[in-house]
Amino acid sequence: MVEYNNSMKKIIVLLVTLFVVSFSFALEKAPFRKGVNLSNWFEAWNPGSANYKMFDKTDFFQIKQLGADVVRVPIHFENLSSGKNDYIINPIVWKYLDQACDWARISLLRICAEQEPVPGKILIDEIKIVSVK
Repeated sequence: MVEYNNSMKKIIVLLVTLFVVSFSFALEKAPFRKGVNLSNWFEAWNPGSANYKMFDKTDFFQIKQLGADVVRVPIHFENLSSGKNDYIINPIVWKYLDQACDWARISLLRICAEQEPVPGKILIDEIKIVSVK
């Protein structure tokens, strides 16, 4: 019985050690820890309804000052396109998305722009754009 308890204690100590080491290693490798979701910026339900001036450079600096290191920008590219089968994105969308990436870069934030699925439709490809510091 004593051997069983000692073996069990060794196994528990080993598992706890492995957990702590792997958890701390995972934290070291994470590129960011705190983020803010900037919803409704590029999530228009039709091409003319997007409010591209909802956020500006000041907002990005304030987000950074609050301790965040990443902003997530969900985008409905399908709704911001021409609406035809060619799905050509309006150049104004790229202008403001590029501007958002610039603001993230100068405020030392990372940005994760993600293609959001349109309700009721299957999304085949997902577009992700991540800025590099």
